Amino acid sequence: MKNLLESKRYFEGFCEGTLYCRYLTSAGLNLDLKIKIFLLIAKHKDSTYSPGDRTKQRLKIKTGKVVLAIIAGYLIDKDKSALSALIIAKKNEKRYEYLGLVSAGVGPKTVKKILTYGKRTTKSVFAVPSKVNRKGVFRTPIKNPEIVWIKPQFNCEVKFLELDFTGEMRHASFKGLLPY
Repeated sequence: MKNLLESKRYFEGFCEGTLYCRYLTSAGLNLDLKIKIFLLIAKHKDSTYSPGDRTKQRLKIKTGKVVLAIIAGYLIDKDKSALSALIIAKKNEKRYEYLGLVSAGVGPKTVKKILTYGKRTTKSVFAVPSKVNRKGVFRTPIKNPEIVWIKPQFNCEVKFLELDFTGEMRHASFKGLLPY
């Protein structure tokens, strides 16, 4: 197989996180590959490619998925007296599914709007209780958290890389509130 891949590669296209490549092997066989990717590196057409070198001629393009979701609540770090993350959910038919936490991209205007107009409730929207402040591969839980549930009145858009094995978003980034 290694000898098959030591050949010429022809780029065919890029669509929704999948790269389609056609390899023409030294044995004259066409080998079509479908590779799931999360990052593309582009370069200026006149620049040379040097593996491992980082230059201003290269451009990183991260791929990701965008989900329309609701804000089910938020997490407050009591030690810092500040909102730490938004609790994100997606509506599936008549119930809500926990997607994870997001803090990147949440600006002060969004925080003020949620704290001012968010209608608090004592119960979460989830039928199955979710472990909101759990330790993850890329996340350390808050030591002294307060979970505040709100009614599902805020629609939002969140971009993320992929869902992990628990169904939570990885590398989530808040893109903004949407009209309800």
